[in-house]
Amino acid sequence: MKPSNTKSWAVFRAAILCLMLAVPAVGWCRESSLPREEALTLDQALAMAMEKNRLVRSARLEADKAENKVAEARTNLLPILSFDLFEMYALTSQTYTFERGLLGTIPNLGPIPRKSTRVDISPDLLSIVSLTATQPISQLYKIALGIRQAVVLRDMAREELRARRQSATYEVKKAYYGILQSQSALGAAEDTIKLDRELDRLTDDYLAQGKVLKADSLGVKSRLARSEHEAFSLRNALATRKEQLNDLLGRDVKTRFRVSPVGDLTLFEADLDAAEARAVEQRPEVREARLKVKQAEYEKKIKKAEYIPDLSLMANYFSPVGSRFIPDNVAVVGLYLRWEFFDWGRKQKELVQRADAVEQAHLALREAESKVVVDLNAQYRTVREARSLLGVCELAREAAREQLRVSLERYSRDAALVKDVLQAQAALSEANHRYEESLLAYWTGRADFERALGEE
Repeated sequence: MKPSNTKSWAVFRAAILCLMLAVPAVGWCRESSLPREEALTLDQALAMAMEKNRLVRSARLEADKAENKVAEARTNLLPILSFDLFEMYALTSQTYTFERGLLGTIPNLGPIPRKSTRVDISPDLLSIVSLTATQPISQLYKIALGIRQAVVLRDMAREELRARRQSATYEVKKAYYGILQSQSALGAAEDTIKLDRELDRLTDDYLAQGKVLKADSLGVKSRLARSEHEAFSLRNALATRKEQLNDLLGRDVKTRFRVSPVGDLTLFEADLDAAEARAVEQRPEVREARLKVKQAEYEKKIKKAEYIPDLSLMANYFSPVGSRFIPDNVAVVGLYLRWEFFDWGRKQKELVQRADAVEQAHLALREAESKVVVDLNAQYRTVREARSLLGVCELAREAAREQLRVSLERYSRDAALVKDVLQAQAALSEANHRYEESLLAYWTGRADFERALGEE
């Protein structure tokens, strides 16, 4: 049914036109009409994650442990000082017999002792105190190799920390961009609900006056119900994403906040050759693979150094307490040599294993470098495709907005029906939705490319 050109109907059409045109264009940096909350910028979120993210903190502690292991390995260069105390009690009596002349013969005195002597000792408590200092000599080479290996392990732990920081940065960015998209979409949905409610109220009034069809009224109500359901879903998605971001930031998941705009869009430009070189140089997995090569080489050298005999300088002082036959104070100094001169070929077989491990480490390094280049190129193409699609969606949104304007203009001249306006409005909502999705894909692609570069 066509409405008549009455004054009230003209006012109705003007109100609809104003409401339609008052809906702002949905953009990436738009804030929703949620209650005012603490603003959180992307830089603040990243800084908080680097400080409080639980996985980052755990990786940092692991790096600290590796640093302490280096200091521990260096102490092996210093003398080993030990104190021993032996407390003994003999359970049986002891008998010692000293034969005549056992201790030699002294001129003018004769043999010592002059005759065989028997000494009986009853059970008693005997204590022996011993102090020993041992300084490695030939082992210093192996100890130095062990220190270098510990340094490599420390550097590997640092690369694990870099990888965890990079992963946390990527996850925070994705969560942050997702919240921005949800906030923007929710703001648009709330504006659409306001428009649909006003349109539903006016349509009910004109239905009572017989100026519109029942189908038009039901169409408006259906549109309103769908808009309210979409807003409900968006609120749930926004709440979930905020909880996820709070968890990444290492704080209470119920902390209330709102995210701030990330800035204007810029064209994506990058020198792919230079980016490949940077990625191969600074990706954590490549740097860790290089360190594993060094670790395997040091393990081979340490195994080869086992052919060197162990020679140590030793100084010892011990004092028995309670014994009448052992000197009260004994101090000695000397060299201690230990050499396993025959091992049935065990060391040689172990050395071959270490050589194979070195070759495996080199293969793993080349594999890591190849995968990094492939990943970087794939992310580079993806982000360029996302930027291209973003331009397409932006043009489609402008076209849908213009189509809605034309439909409203025609409707104001009685040249279109309510359903035409609703269809145009639905087309604009869909175009806005696709634009938001493409924008999220673009920012996520940028984050993927930055991670592929190895940046934190």
